[in-house]
Amino acid sequence: MPKITKKILESGLKQWTMLDVKVSSRTSEEVLEIINSCLDNKEKFYIVTTNPEIISRAKDDWLLKKSIHRSRLSIPIEKGVSSAFNYLFKLDINIHNNNDLFWNIIKILDKRGLRVCLVGDDDSFLESRALGVNKNFKNLVFRSYKAPKYNKRVQPETQVYRKLHKSVLVKVKIFEPDY
Repeated sequence: MPKITKKILESGLKQWTMLDVKVSSRTSEEVLEIINSCLDNKEKFYIVTTNPEIISRAKDDWLLKKSIHRSRLSIPIEKGVSSAFNYLFKLDINIHNNNDLFWNIIKILDKRGLRVCLVGDDDSFLESRALGVNKNFKNLVFRSYKAPKYNKRVQPETQVYRKLHKSVLVKVKIFEPDY
């Protein structure tokens, strides 16, 4: 387990690993500032949102872990991540309201006519996001992909879901910026 020392905390470091999976601790304003800075500098990047299930999945899935580690930011969106960090490291991290942050990011990307790739396991969530984006934002390219359902051991539940798991990661990889 990584040791979080007083010196590290005072250095302003805002990124750690949990179960060897990257987690960033930034305010919503900092996230939007980083996105704007990357765009202004024409950097290719992507961000991910992490919750306890994603972190648990990624620890045993090298491709998912690699995708998270290559992201510019890995933004925690559920209290479970914060609780775990507090328990393990006695450290509070920023947890985001996924809905507010999502729409603020979409506004930035729409102004610049860029691409968005959203992966989730809730059909109604994906549909509502796609409808909202397609109805209100005309300058960006939006793709959403359904993620598979996972069992308690964080493995795809069926053979169909195992194939879906691999195909979604490949689609995201194709959509991801080249480095």
